[in-house]
Amino acid sequence: MSTAIIARTPKQLAGVTVSASGRLFVNFPRWIDEPHPSVAEIAADGSLLPYPNQAINHWDGTPGQQAKGHFVCVQSVVADAENRLWILDPASPLFQGVVPGGAKLLKVNLATDAIEQVYHFDDTAAPPQSYLNDVRLAHGSAFISDSGLGAIVTVNLTTGKVRRLLADHPSTKAEPGVEPVIEGRPWKFDNGTTPQVHSDGIAIDPKLEHLYYKALTGRTLYRVPIAVLLDEDLSARDLADRVEHVAQTGPTDGLEFDSAGNLYVTALEENAIKILRPDGRYETFATAREFLWPDTITVSGDGHLVFSATQFHRMPAFNGGVDKRKPPYNVFRLKLP
Repeated sequence: MSTAIIARTPKQLAGVTVSASGRLFVNFPRWIDEPHPSVAEIAADGSLLPYPNQAINHWDGTPGQQAKGHFVCVQSVVADAENRLWILDPASPLFQGVVPGGAKLLKVNLATDAIEQVYHFDDTAAPPQSYLNDVRLAHGSAFISDSGLGAIVTVNLTTGKVRRLLADHPSTKAEPGVEPVIEGRPWKFDNGTTPQVHSDGIAIDPKLEHLYYKALTGRTLYRVPIAVLLDEDLSARDLADRVEHVAQTGPTDGLEFDSAGNLYVTALEENAIKILRPDGRYETFATAREFLWPDTITVSGDGHLVFSATQFHRMPAFNGGVDKRKPPYNVFRLKLP
């Protein structure tokens, strides 16, 4: 399998996305590093261009209006088919809790590079210990995973109404007994406990019928009909009854479909991208030693799978306080079958 590195960044990135016209965007959370910028377009020469403007990428560290109007800790960037870029800011630097006023979803017009709308999340939508992680769009709504507490958050993009769903359901929670082993070492905090990362990767099938999701610290992939998520008359129990078990995988981060209905997942324990085919076969698509914590997956319009490798497991919190990350951080591209 031919693998190309299409970008290298000096600081630890998370999200990556490719627009319909081929523009490449990445984002840098405030996990450890101070990001400058938080969101960037990768220029033809590989340089980072602050996006959508310089000012929004400079937060002064204070809550309230400053957090509301600037990038605090951006986790995801997603370009859609309508030439818009969606930027998800859970606003939880160092995973230490949501900065008041900071949690938000932005819509940027890629034709004009202008911010068209900002959806702000209050404490009900994004509780203090939440971490809004990934976003997908369908049927006039945004669907967001919360990996901090475990839930699916929906946003009506017309009215702005936000609903927090499946927050008490086991499908959005880390699974007991799952202890990932990455690069030959158990992934644990210094106190010996395994990080409990809840609903993380999400994806929507090409027919826009189901939302697929799973916990990072988990091995079970679930799905739920989008129509059910959008039915405001449905009780929490009835919604729970419509959750379906799809497959057993391993600990994964990003998920994404191609147009043929193949679901690609980042297999953290295997430094690999795996593929769940429509017929249920689950197999390795690509693997390499350099795929160090493959994180976010995106599928480009020219038939490639693009993903970031974040070296997340090499951070000091999991290595006795020693930073074992080795810049640069790579963005890889693989040709789809």
